[in-house]
Amino acid sequence: MNKFTLYFYGIIILIFIFVLIATCDKLNNSWIETFQNNGNLNYTIVMFMTGGICDEAHNCIKTLQKINLQDKVKVYTLDKEADKCIQNLNIKTKFNDVKLDLSSNFGEKEFYKMMYEKLNAIEDCLKITNNIVVYTDTDIVFFKSIEPDISKFSNSNYDIMFQCDNSDFNTNCKVFCAGFMFLKPTQNTFNCLKRAKEIMKRDMDNKQARTEKGGADQRALNFAIEELSINVGTLDLKDYANGARYFKSKDVNSAINDVYKSYTPIILHNNYIPGSKKKQRFKNNDLWYI
Repeated sequence: MNKFTLYFYGIIILIFIFVLIATCDKLNNSWIETFQNNGNLNYTIVMFMTGGICDEAHNCIKTLQKINLQDKVKVYTLDKEADKCIQNLNIKTKFNDVKLDLSSNFGEKEFYKMMYEKLNAIEDCLKITNNIVVYTDTDIVFFKSIEPDISKFSNSNYDIMFQCDNSDFNTNCKVFCAGFMFLKPTQNTFNCLKRAKEIMKRDMDNKQARTEKGGADQRALNFAIEELSINVGTLDLKDYANGARYFKSKDVNSAINDVYKSYTPIILHNNYIPGSKKKQRFKNNDLWYI
């Protein structure tokens, strides 16, 4: 075999190796490269909870059952009580024993660590399914199907769409709410989650940062969005109602109150109130279904 032949075969082998490496790398990382709408509306509704809010989660799931979306739900549970509670409802769970003080309150370090695990749960589901994830807090009730809006999101250029946490109907959203969001498994989305977790780790021992309004994961996600180039949108303020826009209270003027006298939103997020009072506010407004 002459030198030219050896040289030729050497080049062929090198080309083959480079192609093989590139192909393997693409297969290993396909979930972070692109999101392609294949015409099927595939998504998972993710919840995240401890046993202490079992009733609240049950109430949320009950409303999802009414619109036939219970089979889309997957709940990430942080203790055996929560896992048993959700399994009794015939809902898929993924148990993550985090070894944290799950009775901790907002602003405490253990609570902050718990919210860090929420970002891990969302990321995990995006990777496993390679499809859209709808994250919902447990203090939410569903009145109508979210599928038409998921379909629009699937066909859009957005990486993430959030419920807006404004207390009014100003479309200039000041704060993106981490309690309800649509996410695609794109590189931008994973970059956002990664950066948010970095911010949370950085501020883990900073009590002031932990106790800021909208702190923990919501604060970190909003900071990450400011830093990175991510296509972010907001869900319709009227259809994706929060506690300030929906409930009659001192923080909401009469003009806003009038909106929901004759209009039913798609979801209602029972926020803008301490956690200990949420159940009673649901009951007072005929929104407790269990």
